[in-house]
Amino acid sequence: MSIFKETQVNNTLPTLIGKMQNIAQSVILNSKFLTDFEINDRITLERCKEPGTFAWYVYDYGTHLFPLNDMNQVAAFQREWLQGLNALESKKQSTNDRLYVLNVFTGDLRRVYEFKTEKNLIDHLQKAVG
Repeated sequence: MSIFKETQVNNTLPTLIGKMQNIAQSVILNSKFLTDFEINDRITLERCKEPGTFAWYVYDYGTHLFPLNDMNQVAAFQREWLQGLNALESKKQSTNDRLYVLNVFTGDLRRVYEFKTEKNLIDHLQKAVG
């Protein structure tokens, strides 16, 4: 009997990260801002435990990844990021920002549309997860 717990290998993670990398490279205009994804997001996903569902915001100056099981973080994203970015909309280099929901364990990555105008982002994201 082994005293060490066998760790399960997540075979979907490399595929998911590949999809995310393609998206980040197409949305983020300056490669120096890819660091958000390359370091922070990857580490978060690699260390992920259940349930493994996240929202992932990609914009011209980087990314923001946050767990969907913490509704306080979802509400803070809507309040602090989206409402704050509305004031900067005319100053941004690109309007190609996107929001996705993803599941680390299934490899599912779904784009969320109309997130900027959604009054209740928590419900909107929960519906997008499925």
